[in-house]
Amino acid sequence: MSNIKRLVVPISLLWVTFDLAFFPKIAFGQDSLFSAPVYYNLGYGLSAVSATDLDGDGDIDLAVTDNDDYTVKILLNNGLGGFAEVGSYDVGANPIGVFAADLDGDNDNDLCVANDISQDASVLINDGAGTFQSAVNYGVSGRTYDVNLADVDGDDDKDMIVAVFSTHSVAVLKNNGDGTFSSPSYYQGGTVPHSIFLADFDGDNDLDIAAANTGSGDISIFFNAGDGTFLNHVEYPVWNDPISIFGSDLNEDNTIDLAVASMGQNSAVVLTNNGGGVFTVVGQYPVGSDPYSIRLADFNWDGKKDIVVSNLHSDNFNILLGNGDGTFIQNRSYATADPYKITSADFDNDSDEDLAVPCFEAGQLLVFFNQLCNPTGIDNQSPSRPNQFELAQNYPNPFNAQTAIAYVLPHDSHVRIAICNLLGQTIETLVDLNQSAGYHQVLWDATAAPTGIYFYRIETSDYAMTRKMLLAK
Repeated sequence: MSNIKRLVVPISLLWVTFDLAFFPKIAFGQDSLFSAPVYYNLGYGLSAVSATDLDGDGDIDLAVTDNDDYTVKILLNNGLGGFAEVGSYDVGANPIGVFAADLDGDNDNDLCVANDISQDASVLINDGAGTFQSAVNYGVSGRTYDVNLADVDGDDDKDMIVAVFSTHSVAVLKNNGDGTFSSPSYYQGGTVPHSIFLADFDGDNDLDIAAANTGSGDISIFFNAGDGTFLNHVEYPVWNDPISIFGSDLNEDNTIDLAVASMGQNSAVVLTNNGGGVFTVVGQYPVGSDPYSIRLADFNWDGKKDIVVSNLHSDNFNILLGNGDGTFIQNRSYATADPYKITSADFDNDSDEDLAVPCFEAGQLLVFFNQLCNPTGIDNQSPSRPNQFELAQNYPNPFNAQTAIAYVLPHDSHVRIAICNLLGQTIETLVDLNQSAGYHQVLWDATAAPTGIYFYRIETSDYAMTRKMLLAK
């Protein structure tokens, strides 16, 4: 199992009382969207991550490529956003991209990995529980940098699309229907394609390809003829070194727009779609040094797509909040170490978008939890006095080394909250005083406690409740 740690912000108060609201997660600051990260030591060379359900339990797991030991590592989610590494599978040389989809029609998610130096893509078929068969490699006659899986020929199975940057081409390998693939067809647009994204850009109900071309400083749009062939393409300049591309509807006109990370300009470039697959650059936004990957998601839960950009040499990522009209405002940056290909998903099942960041040199995968939504499950929105006692599950859980315990008092009470070990012995008392009715929260700093299972118990004159938590250092 991976070594799991959490960076924490010191908090001087042992307990805090709130009239109507909790701090849902321990944050970097009052205006921070994300909590301090949980980080997983997986080894030097982490290059990309895919987030999807791999074991069929309904929560989001992770597949992480290791560019140094030529593997893809599988981390399964415990349902609360905690991950455990359960397997590592050999792929080709220098894996640099990973994508998940059901390739063989058995309703579980398989994996495809783009391998740079071995000039191929590895397909790993899922046995259904998050374990995988040995990789089958498909050559693409050039160095690769990205891979995508999508149905481009309309036969309801997922085909493979690979960015082959050394031959300035995009390779399309059609699925035979059973998770095996045909020989590649190659399509050339701009030079040195590094990143690809697929969507129906021209509104004809098939999937087109967008490629970010680092060499020629532009993006290519390859239009699908309807059968998975791409004979027509057009290029749009986007300044220097566009290295990553992603799409979504950014201006609420029901068309797919594009956001591009421009490494040469240290910026995020936004292009809007006129509805026919014709794009216009409408904005350029400064980010950190050498932006390396870009993604779009609604991070602040306002129904509008936002931008996240990982910046390789300034060791951070930026969040740009969308206005819903194709323009963005700067939110803030978050410190990481050499972040590579970032991804987002709801890891802790609280209905907001969290982030997974592979850090190449540091050998760590960082998971940032969005603290917009209330993870406790306690309804603290009503202005009326609560009508019953409640003790929420601590958050985060598992944790290292601080966790928050939220509770509700329906009337003024003398409250005692204690931490107990597996033998039932009290090791620390967090609260022992009279408190008014309302919503409360206490923080346990477990820096001095060893890894293990602990219990926390609340007692009043007419209520008692015990819950379990896991300290993982």
